[in-house]
Amino acid sequence: MSSAPITAGASHPVSHDEHFLALEGYDPVSYFDGQPLPGWSEHSSEHAGVTYRFASDNNKRRFYAQPLTYTVTDERLYLLYNGKHGNTKLQWEADEQSMKVAADARWAI
Repeated sequence: MSSAPITAGASHPVSHDEHFLALEGYDPVSYFDGQPLPGWSEHSSEHAGVTYRFASDNNKRRFYAQPLTYTVTDERLYLLYNGKHGNTKLQWEADEQSMKVAADARWAI
């Protein structure tokens, strides 16, 4: 897996729609688990004026424990790699602006 930050794929757009539903209803926490899952309206919640749906109450709790990790920023959900090849969160924190430019360029692919 690449060590560059990536954004969620075009099949699950991360920007909110006209009803302020993020990720077309997909669970933002599930992206971090490596398996994007559709969220359910019974597990939905609003954060910063946008409605997020979750696949489970557990994922909803995880979201609210660290909402900045999972929220849409600049109409993107930035996913950072942390595994045997390194931790891109450290790179992101060291130079967020350049990393956003790199992630946005990757999004355009």
